[in-house]
Amino acid sequence: AGNAGLLVASVSETGLQSPRPSGQGEKPIRFPGKAPVFCLAPRMRRFRGSYLFSMTINGCHTMRFPQPLQQATLVRRYKRFLADVELSSGQSLTIHCPNTGSMRNCLQPGAPLWYSASLDPKRKYPATWEIATTPDGHLAGINTSRANGLVREAIEVGLVPELRGFTDLKAEVRYGLEASRADFLLQIEGQPVYVEVKNVTLCEGAGAGFFPDAVSDRGSRHLRELAAMVQSG
Repeated sequence: AGNAGLLVASVSETGLQSPRPSGQGEKPIRFPGKAPVFCLAPRMRRFRGSYLFSMTINGCHTMRFPQPLQQATLVRRYKRFLADVELSSGQSLTIHCPNTGSMRNCLQPGAPLWYSASLDPKRKYPATWEIATTPDGHLAGINTSRANGLVREAIEVGLVPELRGFTDLKAEVRYGLEASRADFLLQIEGQPVYVEVKNVTLCEGAGAGFFPDAVSDRGSRHLRELAAMVQSG
């Protein structure tokens, strides 16, 4: 009883392809009807020795980090949530990695990365990894906690043409036959529009981003739920 939209916060600076198989022997899920995929990407500029990042959609700037990010060089990622980096001074630093995925193609030792710094004295690891560099030189936003806020801001300021004109926007709404939660539920012209947000870090080929980067039962369930909503009319 409505439309399903797949909205993807993406690594890719030039394009995105989704969905893709999430495991050996699995087939990609096809969306009947209109199920648009949108691509957001990090952009960087240097100002007075600091790196200023923003996220863009359709070439327009949206979310900006509140403070300039700091650059470092990746040494290794380990225990899933930690990464060792080397600063320009040669000092080693352990930072928090806010991504539970495999992050393949984002873990090349010696690759540049950017992190944010927290002033919270209670944090054991005050630095958080925000941006990675893929082997092809593309920038990947790896902090999954930022994806929904970025997408919500893009929707609210009208940067997604297909989602303009909404009269209501709710987050984390239960729906579907498998007890899923839609990241966003919008009302557009009296019809519900379900929006699923995915943080994409796998970049292959000429700037194409893919999701997922490993077997994901949760991701497959979300795609099935969206497809079922389209098929139900």
